Amino acid sequence: MSILTISCRSTYPGEITLKELQIKENVLDGLELPIRPVLGVVECISITIPWMNIRTEPVQIRINGVLLLVASTDEVK
Repeated sequence: MSILTISCRSTYPGEITLKELQIKENVLDGLELPIRPVLGVVECISITIPWMNIRTEPVQIRINGVLLLVASTDEVK
């Protein structure tokens, strides 16, 4: 992914928000599918790390708004 925007909230330490991430064109290469990505975007990834209780509380990762536009390929693998 290529990061277009990063927003780190200082009001709550341990929270990171990544916005408008581009998905690489080769993301499906290993699956040998007869399709190829034309456009791929992840709207927002939010990561919360509970530094004060890192051993007892989970790290939370929230992914919102995934768009993957694909086109068929001429070759079938």
